[in-house]
Amino acid sequence: HPGSGCGWLPFWSRRLDDQAEYVLGSIPKLEHKISEYMTGGRFFSSIEMSEGQDMIEMVMNFLGQDVLMYASDYPHFECRFPNSVDYFFGWNLDDNVRRKLLWDNPVRFYGEPTGGGHEVGAVDEREPFLGAELERWQASAIDWP
Repeated sequence: HPGSGCGWLPFWSRRLDDQAEYVLGSIPKLEHKISEYMTGGRFFSSIEMSEGQDMIEMVMNFLGQDVLMYASDYPHFECRFPNSVDYFFGWNLDDNVRRKLLWDNPVRFYGEPTGGGHEVGAVDEREPFLGAELERWQASAIDWP
């Protein structure tokens, strides 16, 4: 769920599992726990810079590394534009985690970038700030596809 952060997800995941069991008979029979649907590739959430590294790591420890993805939060007032990428890279995250947040998980959510002006590194002329962010991402030590 892009735009709402992720710190609430562990509570909500556990609460939904509990409520699905508690109200058994009031909802259709599920093949899996709701938390398993959330961690099984059907649910994604963006991170908020204000949540900080410790909260992002806590959520990943609880739900795994395949749910969260980076978002600059531009053009919202509270975003860290134009420095959100620098702020994100200031966190002491493993390169594999960064790659998941910046590339792998968004590609699983949105799909592989294709032609039509949206290939990797292409910048929409309506969003000129993305050029600088993409350059910072590409200059990082992460092994990009």
